[in-house]
Amino acid sequence: MSFSRILTSVRISCLLPALVILAVQLFPGSSECKGRAARDALKRFEFHQVQMGTEFRLIFYAESVELAQEARKAAFSRLEELEQVLSDYRADSELTRVLPRAAQGPVVISADLFSVLAAAEDLALKTGGALDITVKPFVELWKIARLEGRLPSPQSMAEARQRVGYQKVLLNRRLQSVQFRVPGVKLDLGAIAKGYSADEMLKVLESLGIRRVLIDAGGDLRLGIAPPEQLGWKVRIRGEDRDYFLAECAAATSSADLQYTEIEGVRYSHIVDPATGIGLQRECNVTVLAPSGMLADGLATALSVLPAERGLRLVETFQGVSARIVNQVAGKKEILRSPNFPP
Repeated sequence: MSFSRILTSVRISCLLPALVILAVQLFPGSSECKGRAARDALKRFEFHQVQMGTEFRLIFYAESVELAQEARKAAFSRLEELEQVLSDYRADSELTRVLPRAAQGPVVISADLFSVLAAAEDLALKTGGALDITVKPFVELWKIARLEGRLPSPQSMAEARQRVGYQKVLLNRRLQSVQFRVPGVKLDLGAIAKGYSADEMLKVLESLGIRRVLIDAGGDLRLGIAPPEQLGWKVRIRGEDRDYFLAECAAATSSADLQYTEIEGVRYSHIVDPATGIGLQRECNVTVLAPSGMLADGLATALSVLPAERGLRLVETFQGVSARIVNQVAGKKEILRSPNFPP
């Protein structure tokens, strides 16, 4: 991702979806720019569809209603196709069907599922397991804990621990297959699937010649080039009091301070640390800007789990990635940014 397109800061603000688009800033003085007539012919279109348990919002500029409808249909068809592959709550999804068989031996899987699993493996290695898609047994225990208002039992945590760990997933790139080292492994792609889906939707739209695109995947954003006559897509970061203009990148936020439960006077986030199996007890909010939605999505979760200083050092090892981390420390807000985060 190049930030040459970010001509001023992006104000990324979150209610429950962490990133929302604002009205786009207009700038005068460009009437003589080459190609103005072509840009004037573009019309703004917006479409919505609920998929993967959240609302996807699609905003783009196209030359005609006919092209816009073709693009809408193609992009959402691709999204539906990916949900059928990646969903962990649909009984008929490829992921759900693969899980019980992968403990018995290698299972050949689709290119989409393999791409997501391979990316998750790469991020697990680079983050030291802070992003771990096998964490689902722990997540299920904490869902019950929130409902019942009591901590998971030591016995249930110990049993779940036997089935958690990214090293338990074996990928064979030559065969395009997956295998589990132990039975009972469960995969949760929630921290990476939306980002991958938004990336794929953008590819579909660009193949139709539509490049001025914003995809809002439940608050995580995938952005094409800027709208006509504008510096970028104007978005808002929660807690910021200034505007950012972003283009040709992705932005994702993970919030450990919004969804939580209190048990015996202790606050536990819905985000679970794979290393401990415990819901995060610190309040933090992480925003990541990256070249792809899948990378931004996965790193936002990983940086929520890691200590802030370690997370920011990790960010610097990725090309074109920057991050902002907000911690609540002793009732005070602490804001940390990687060096290349927009000032």
